[in-house]
Amino acid sequence: MDDNFISINRDTYSFLLQELKILREKVTTLENSQDLCNEQKIWHSLEERNRLLSGIVTAANCLLAIADYDDSIDAALAALGESAFVDRVYVFENHFSETGEPLTSQRWEWVRPGVTPEIDNPLLQNVVYQELCPGWYEKLSQGRSIIGLVKDFPEPEREILASQGIHSIFAIPIQIKGEFWGFIGFDDCQKERRWSGCEQLILKSAVGNLGAAIARHHTEVKLRESQQLLQLVMDNIPQFVFWKDCDSVYLGCNRKFARAAGVGEPERIIGLSDYDLAWKRSESDWFREWDRRVMRSGVPQLNIVEPQQQADGKQSWLNTNKIPLRDTQGNVVGILGTFEDITERKQAEENLRLIQFALDRVQDSVFLVEPNASFFYVNEAACRNLGYSQEELLSMTVFDIDIALPPGNWSSHWEGVKQKHFLNLESVHCHRNGKEFPVSISINYVKFNDKEYSCTIARNITEQKNTEAALKQLNEELEFRVEKRTEQLLRAKAEEHKLIALIENSNDLIAIASPNNELLYINTAGCELLGISDENEFKNKTIKQLHSLGTWKYLLQEVRPALLQSGAWKGELNLKHCLTSEIIEIESSIFLIRDEITGKHIYTASIGRDIRDRKIVEMKLKQQAEELEQSLFELRRTQAQLIHSEKMSSLGQMVAGIAHEINNPVSFVYGNLSPAFRYFQDLLGLVELYQRFYTHPPPEIQAEIETIELDFLKQDLTKLLESMQEGTRRIKEIVISLRNFSRLDESEFKKVNIHDGIDSTLMILRNRLKAKPNRPEIAIAKHYGSLPLVHCYPSQLNQVFMNILSNAIDALDEYSKTLSLKHLETYPSRIHIYTEHIAENRVAIKIIDNGPGIATDIQDRLFEPFFTTKDIGNGTGLGLSISYQIIVEKHRGKLSCQSNPGQGTEFLIEIPITHAINQN
Repeated sequence: MDDNFISINRDTYSFLLQELKILREKVTTLENSQDLCNEQKIWHSLEERNRLLSGIVTAANCLLAIADYDDSIDAALAALGESAFVDRVYVFENHFSETGEPLTSQRWEWVRPGVTPEIDNPLLQNVVYQELCPGWYEKLSQGRSIIGLVKDFPEPEREILASQGIHSIFAIPIQIKGEFWGFIGFDDCQKERRWSGCEQLILKSAVGNLGAAIARHHTEVKLRESQQLLQLVMDNIPQFVFWKDCDSVYLGCNRKFARAAGVGEPERIIGLSDYDLAWKRSESDWFREWDRRVMRSGVPQLNIVEPQQQADGKQSWLNTNKIPLRDTQGNVVGILGTFEDITERKQAEENLRLIQFALDRVQDSVFLVEPNASFFYVNEAACRNLGYSQEELLSMTVFDIDIALPPGNWSSHWEGVKQKHFLNLESVHCHRNGKEFPVSISINYVKFNDKEYSCTIARNITEQKNTEAALKQLNEELEFRVEKRTEQLLRAKAEEHKLIALIENSNDLIAIASPNNELLYINTAGCELLGISDENEFKNKTIKQLHSLGTWKYLLQEVRPALLQSGAWKGELNLKHCLTSEIIEIESSIFLIRDEITGKHIYTASIGRDIRDRKIVEMKLKQQAEELEQSLFELRRTQAQLIHSEKMSSLGQMVAGIAHEINNPVSFVYGNLSPAFRYFQDLLGLVELYQRFYTHPPPEIQAEIETIELDFLKQDLTKLLESMQEGTRRIKEIVISLRNFSRLDESEFKKVNIHDGIDSTLMILRNRLKAKPNRPEIAIAKHYGSLPLVHCYPSQLNQVFMNILSNAIDALDEYSKTLSLKHLETYPSRIHIYTEHIAENRVAIKIIDNGPGIATDIQDRLFEPFFTTKDIGNGTGLGLSISYQIIVEKHRGKLSCQSNPGQGTEFLIEIPITHAINQN
């Protein structure tokens, strides 16, 4: 805005024109007059009016240029006070008491140095107009000014104004949108002053500017409050809200949407599209398609269920509404969208389907029964067990299948379920074919959404009942047998001596000990096994002395508790030879002997068999099994590697074939582009000659020139041909890289340039290195040394490069998901490739990334076949294993990995330059 611009109304403008006309006449008179006194008065009047106008311009500029509201008012009052030659300028603002009585309070003040300020005078705050100056409110509210000498004012007004040292006053009302907002006062405290009509109009115009500034401030405050309230509402509603223009470019959103989109704050989304946010490209395509439908049809699209990938990588489900936005003419200018995250609801639905799936596959019948005994839900097992369809059972009641529950007992049965909440009982169900079968029933009382149900699970216990009957019969038989056994024991007494003889002649160790672990008896075979020579020797020993310390602890901690609980124990133990301390492995059966009457433990008996020979046989068998397992593992690895090699061979043939087929047409196009470009230049020269010598062609030719835009066509066609040349050159480079990578013509062992293989591999992986929405481009730093040609299998060596570089890219991709985009831009992902001639007959290739590194326990297994840290379906675990085989076995080289978590990973390849390898 012009610095000399002020706002004045039409009446003021007319008055100023009239005053200027009078001044011009006075100037003319002055020029024709010799009256110096009149000349000085006229020039003094002109100077005062110009100063007052200049002050008004300065005040207007202050109101427009100073950002702080209070500072701008203070500066404007100072400019008006200085230019008007008054002692005090102040502004009072109106408000109302609780009873509606008009009040006023001083808001701003400027005073000339030496004049007492009144801005801090408490008597000028919340002043009642009637008490201040009666009649002022009525005059000022009608747009009339208060002006004059204080001595001429009525007594109450004169007393109040004189107490402030005021000799003359000029109070002008401030109107805002037609309402009396307050007033501005100009006080003379040192002299009496009479204001001219011109000065009054000029100051009233300045007050209009002041009122406009106050109104603008109030409007801005209300607008900010409205915007803050709207943003507060937007940020606190549970929905995600956004709005776009007709090109699906975001114009705004609430805070929840901004965070989900990965931009943080709502203002950062302005100007972005869905392709710039965290969603997948397929999701962005889907969102844009729905945007187009809404904008084309002008019809809202509601309850769109769609997937969306969040900024943190999680997949969510949304319920979206999209509404067209229209301008005042009804034209669609964009869309307003809201959505809710229904991921939990989708998961709950999935869980419900899973529960339904599980219920339908259990063998027990499951029913939800309503209070009127009808079925609300039955599972598939209930349908199978009863022979009815689900629709049939849902139309039946409990009494149709449970023949043991009379209908008259249902009320008491339901009340019992409600009171106890859980019941177990047995009943009888009837199959559709009339066959009855016993069931065990568990009933749970359930209340859901103010509705009552009993959840009933019925299990067919026909087999259990049959088992119980069989057990009863067995018990009866057992009692009979016990009686018979008692008779046999009585007869066994007579056979005791015979039994002792048998024990003594047994080949197994048989021993008896007291409850205090004192050895009471051991047979002849046991003495020979343990190296005990006579009866007196073993009587002085305890069980502890026959075992090693570890075996004795095992007996106390494991065997003894089991023995006391069940009365018997069977397992393997180690004895100690009494003479040589040799460990003897035995298979032992230990049991307690109790008093027949009291049941008290009186002896511990043990039977042991020497199993050392058997252990030797078992060890040999185990060793053979392990060798067989290793052979099977090697066979499996070899089979997998053969399959992988066959796949890579087929892939190489396909890549080479594609490269050959692409190369022929590309060569044709590339070879013809240069002649085409020369022909175009010749034709262009011919056209320019025509334009030079035929400057005024016929109208038809001139019209055609304008239609085809000949000047633009000459420039653009040149660029087009150059672009085609660059494109065909790039395609030829890609074809060469594909052929170098496949190397079907170099499958034999031969000399090659290692750098060509690395470059070809990088060319194939170039698309994976490009920038993605969640990370910048992965940089490749090549540090090639001077290498001679190396004897190798080129295609196999390229496969090694491909495996290691692909793994590095995978690791950097996963690592970038854990880092912020700002961090990645500061410290971008990078892969360094070093080649070096390290010895007379060896070269080294290092591939180093700055990814997350590899844990030590994983490094130990990197080259194992089928070992992978990737998710199922993302890796076979053969890449590094095959690479290790290619380098170590095929090329007699070395392949190693060095890595620390958080410090990147380095793979080192060393191979000989020349060597003899059995190509078979």
